Amino acid sequence: MSEITWNFDDLTEGPAWRGAIDGFNDEWIYGWAVSTSDPERPVELEISLFGEPVLSTVTTIFREDIARLMNRPVRAGFSVPLRDMSQAAAQKVLEHLRNAGSGEARIADILRIEIRGTGLSLPCSANLAGIDRGLLRPAVARRADGVSSREEERLRQRDRLLESTLDHAAARAPVDVLAFYRSQFYPDALHDGWYGRDVTDWADVAAARPLFDGHAQPRLPGNGGFYDLRLDAVQQSQIALAKDHGLSGFCYDYHWSAGQARMVLPIDRHVAQDYDFGFCLCWVNDGPSRPPSGDGGAPVTPEQHSYAGDNDFILSCLKYFRSPRYIRIENAPLLLIRGISSLKSPAETIRRWRESIRAEGIEELHVCIVETEPGMNPLEYGADSSCQYPPVGLAGEPVDEDICGLVPGWQGEIRSYADAVQGEISRPVAGHLRFRTAMPGWDDTPRLGLRGQVFTDARSELFGLWMRHLVAEAQEHLPEGRRFVFVRSWNDWASGSCLEPDRQGGTQALTAMRDALTPEALALAPLRPPPAGQPDPLAETRRAVESLVAANRALGALVARRGRGLWGGDASVFLPVAGPLMHVERQSDRQAGVDMVNGHPVKAGVDLPVASWRGLAMRGWFLIGGRAADTAMIALRDTETPDRRYIAAIRDHEDRPDVVAALALDSGLRNFGFTLNASLEAVTAGRYELEFLVPDPYRPKHALAVCPNIVLLVG
Repeated sequence: MSEITWNFDDLTEGPAWRGAIDGFNDEWIYGWAVSTSDPERPVELEISLFGEPVLSTVTTIFREDIARLMNRPVRAGFSVPLRDMSQAAAQKVLEHLRNAGSGEARIADILRIEIRGTGLSLPCSANLAGIDRGLLRPAVARRADGVSSREEERLRQRDRLLESTLDHAAARAPVDVLAFYRSQFYPDALHDGWYGRDVTDWADVAAARPLFDGHAQPRLPGNGGFYDLRLDAVQQSQIALAKDHGLSGFCYDYHWSAGQARMVLPIDRHVAQDYDFGFCLCWVNDGPSRPPSGDGGAPVTPEQHSYAGDNDFILSCLKYFRSPRYIRIENAPLLLIRGISSLKSPAETIRRWRESIRAEGIEELHVCIVETEPGMNPLEYGADSSCQYPPVGLAGEPVDEDICGLVPGWQGEIRSYADAVQGEISRPVAGHLRFRTAMPGWDDTPRLGLRGQVFTDARSELFGLWMRHLVAEAQEHLPEGRRFVFVRSWNDWASGSCLEPDRQGGTQALTAMRDALTPEALALAPLRPPPAGQPDPLAETRRAVESLVAANRALGALVARRGRGLWGGDASVFLPVAGPLMHVERQSDRQAGVDMVNGHPVKAGVDLPVASWRGLAMRGWFLIGGRAADTAMIALRDTETPDRRYIAAIRDHEDRPDVVAALALDSGLRNFGFTLNASLEAVTAGRYELEFLVPDPYRPKHALAVCPNIVLLVG
């Protein structure tokens, strides 16, 4: 039963949360929520449809009605477009809608919005009617088909330019990409016994500091923040993001020792929830990656392996092997072993494993050794294949002597990421079944401090080049059904090697990986140049095809700028405007709001840092004199030199029924919302106040301004 109410009669007694769902239609979900103990704190919300987690949001919209009732300027409102659902979530919701049929339904039977971490759900407003399932179905179906994200739609149209009669959208990817996955992001009793109480990787990540000039630390997570894997929604969003960028599955670290498994919550949840995403296990059998913390951790001694103890391990894997999502090679579960040499007679152990699982109804097992040392051959251990585990075995010499500003006491190693990529591209094909692995970067100084290893200048372009080579090599040299490429890792934050978005690079690594799997990249793979010094009989063919690809890219860019069917709005550029050319008159009625800036919720009165190289992506709304404006601009007003402004055009307008409902505005108001994607290349570093401008229709060189009380720190 909900313990949330929309009643404001007594804020000192009763429920700790107030809020309500005000609207739900085929485009938007909107409402409000506030904490009575801390009204100005943004409230995090989790949204489910038919019991399926689909969206999350934060209260960022100023609600004049709530502010009036609470007698303070709170941003209690939220609005979420259905088009932001992941494709996987939309497919699940669509299945529910198909099973339910058409007709009117109670919103409470379909929609549930919980305050994160409380289990409490928002009630529906008293005047909120039901919803027609038939009306909802087409909107969800569009997202289930992958048609919602503007960038994804542009890429889809671009890829069609490269296709002939092949339906790449329907075809299965010829190469499966799997990412190693760490689970040390929640407290675990057994794990605490090894390392100390409540020790997670986040402590190392947050404490990291730069150790030389240009050292990009701390490297902090993006919009997902310092997440806790005990929350189901975290893993669900990770899987949705991974699938959207071409990953076929996670390879979960499986910690088993002394007859006990630890840190298995994400794996158990994957099986219990039957997530539509592949997975396999990597037995972490090479001991802890660092000594105990001293905070209650027990001394760690190497495990003494025995046939009986290791047989218990393989039996513990059976519940995972039986999952329909478990990754198989020729119907044999794929099991990776890290630390194979520590087993008592590895070949005999593996033979016994196969006998044990046959007795349990599983006919075969594919054992893959993780190359924790250079030159490991699986045949020497009785295994079937091996998998690279960079940075182990990467080429390149240390470059510490070329680094400026190293802190005293440095005992680690600094190497060039570009040299490592070049070495991997030149590496000959192995004489056994070997799965290649790429890493988007490496910097384990958060974990090892002065003894760490850093690969400098790890750019997404180089990672993409590495991935394209590995995908092409797998497609060419590995047999069908065994074409796997690994990435280390999805979320090894303390080693600086992760695909998950961070604050500096966003989704650049994920995008580079996805681009390696596009029809364009796969079509060009057989034409890649041979190693240096060898004849290149396909040189002319490659140049001709590359020219066609370049032409298609140019065409796609042209359509993206001018064709509304491929892109929802045109990119803008902030340009300087001299003070004498424009007189700005600020309006007293501040009807404006900004929901998000570069993916982050906005709080009025707090300076928001914005990297100039990243540009400005913004969504919000404003009214001038209570009316929408057909022609509008956004200005950045220099707080040090108030007459200096940079101005960009708003080209993409949208309706905001959520704001109309929240502020009881005229129901006929249209197109007063906006989205903006603008370049900041021409903007000098500084502190800028945000303004919304419209030209004064009666006075030339005059503009009317509304100010949302938001300041950006551009640098």
